[in-house]
Amino acid sequence: MLSSESTHNILSPPSTSALVKGETIASKLNELASMVSVESKDITGRDSQRALRGKKGKKCKDHPSNTVTKWFDCIKHKNAKCAAAAYNAELFQKVYKEENVEEVLAFTDEDTWKTLFDIFDFTFDVESQRDIGPHEASVRYVREIRVNTDELNWMGFPHLDESPFNFTSPLMQNEWALVELDDDCKLTKWDIYGDDGQQLQYHSVIAAAVSVYKDWVASSPQGKKAPKKSKSPKATKAPKATKAPKATKKGGAKTPKGKAPKAF
Repeated sequence: MLSSESTHNILSPPSTSALVKGETIASKLNELASMVSVESKDITGRDSQRALRGKKGKKCKDHPSNTVTKWFDCIKHKNAKCAAAAYNAELFQKVYKEENVEEVLAFTDEDTWKTLFDIFDFTFDVESQRDIGPHEASVRYVREIRVNTDELNWMGFPHLDESPFNFTSPLMQNEWALVELDDDCKLTKWDIYGDDGQQLQYHSVIAAAVSVYKDWVASSPQGKKAPKKSKSPKATKAPKATKAPKATKKGGAKTPKGKAPKAF
């Protein structure tokens, strides 16, 4: 969880024009990541080639660019398991404009995606995609996120009119990603170029929104459970029609079927 001071800083991200000499957007993204204390994996001294090779005898059979767009579909359709499984968690590296950056959230964790999908809807408009190597792809796209107001209202979430949830929708990112995969088609490098202001706003919003949402879930007795809908009373069944009593055989002679009674 974020401290109140850190949350305030995230809700008020620095302007790109306010960068001091020597600062870059990548350094600001790393500063943002440090606020939310995402545990990064240090792969120093590990056999990175082994990690790239993946499982023995298994090769990535799909086109690298198709692997990326299929991952986009996982996110669009809110499949948390699929979204998290796309990463080589041991080796994954994110780069922004040729500088290494730390992720603001643990995107290799399925629970992170479940939380994001509770809060946001994601869409991707892929403008171009091509393979640039056996394990490399170039993908240009526009990502849009919107607050999932219907779901959050249904859960009784009380902060929709407050920052960071009240941003002008949709929040857009124009990005060009140079992607590297291992032999298992897992993401090992996400090297992106985009608009500096969009990067800061996007990462600031999702980091703060996740923090506020988790605090609410933890402190609210209701949490993620929506109020139970009252059931309408069941309609009462009409009473069954009573059958007419059978005629008694006593006191009367049987009449043969299909024959008229004889005259006396």
